[in-house]
Amino acid sequence: MKFKIWILVIVLALQGAALVNAQPMVGFTEGEIAFDYSQTPFGPYSGSFQAIGPAGGAGDFIDPGETEGCGGVAGSSIDGHLFLGYGAIRNPDKSLDLVILMIFTDSEPITPGTYSIDVTDFSSFFWYLDDVEGIVMPDNLDDANWDDLVASLIAAHKFASISGSITIDQLDASSASGTFTGAMIDLDDIMTLISVSNGAFQLTGGYVASDDASFSELKTMYR
Repeated sequence: MKFKIWILVIVLALQGAALVNAQPMVGFTEGEIAFDYSQTPFGPYSGSFQAIGPAGGAGDFIDPGETEGCGGVAGSSIDGHLFLGYGAIRNPDKSLDLVILMIFTDSEPITPGTYSIDVTDFSSFFWYLDDVEGIVMPDNLDDANWDDLVASLIAAHKFASISGSITIDQLDASSASGTFTGAMIDLDDIMTLISVSNGAFQLTGGYVASDDASFSELKTMYR
């Protein structure tokens, strides 16, 4: 259940703004996300993640001609304000390693600062999917069956954050940057936990959409 929240957040982000203090939705079309991880309190699972490159086209995290991609959105959705960033690496077997960062607020716009991981309301969260297969964004968000989509995902690990924080150092219509750190649990094996350190993101190529941008219009940010 926790894992599916990121998909619902993307739905909110791509529906346009309807708040009194709404901000235009910005799409970030390239960037870099990196972090180190190690199994805790002990275990063999450890390594580093680094994705650098342009965001994928419509429905994809990585363009067909690329092996890495980063992107995201920031601004106002129907129910609040959102920042979402991702980094993806395509493996030789066509599976993806994917990290997703998310911050969501009900009333106040997202500004630079530190947002503690929230496992109650999921207002600040990050995910790491190792060797995930068959994950794409559907063309029609309104008719998509999200439960079936999440249930169908196959991955070596599906890690969700359980502590830590995401810090936004800079956020405007052109770029976003910051850091993240914390502990994560494998949703398919709760005995497997990892510690994330040295997490950093830099998203650039900001594209400002209109306040009432549709999903199809926003997808053109990544072309």
